[in-house]
Amino acid sequence: MGISHGLAFAASFHEMNFDCGLATGSLLSANVGSLPIVDGEIEVKRIEPNFEGIEVSPERYKWWQDRLMKTWELIA
Repeated sequence: MGISHGLAFAASFHEMNFDCGLATGSLLSANVGSLPIVDGEIEVKRIEPNFEGIEVSPERYKWWQDRLMKTWELIA
């Protein structure tokens, strides 16, 4: 989901002389959205997440929830 916003931001520049670090999600084991890279380009569009097949244990879910809350406390 984050790539769609990062992609829109990067596309807003008239001239781009640096790498944006987009599509790093392909390094993960699964993706919740489909934005195919064609000839080194990604279409700028909103995507709908698909969480099918992405299950985690209740313990892992709690771990991520706690991590997000701690991060929020640091930046808020």
